[in-house]
Amino acid sequence: YLAALCDPARTAYYSANRDKLRRRRDLLHQGLSGIPGIHIIRPEGAFYLIAGMETEYDNDLDLGLALLAEAGICSSQMSAFFDRKTLPTRPAVRLTILPRPDVLEDAVHRFDRFMARHGCSAEQSP
Repeated sequence: YLAALCDPARTAYYSANRDKLRRRRDLLHQGLSGIPGIHIIRPEGAFYLIAGMETEYDNDLDLGLALLAEAGICSSQMSAFFDRKTLPTRPAVRLTILPRPDVLEDAVHRFDRFMARHGCSAEQSP
């Protein structure tokens, strides 16, 4: 254990891994932030981000099931992490930043197409 902690390669490994995850976080954050009706909470140290979505769905369970069925996007519903008092005001999903960049870019395109079909217009937004 001590030898591993003192190994100079450890520093390079963690630095490279941090940079890789930061690039993936930024790719997903920037891509989704550019889609009307999606509001992102930018993570600082988590392996996921939270996307609030203005859609025709009024709860995150229906939203998550529609994302999976129509767009092939698997997400976690935010209501699983909160109680009724602290639940976000709009349906929101939790998305991992861990997939490869090409997978994340594809997910952004899928979100864009999904929101084109199911997103609320600015006039309908809460």
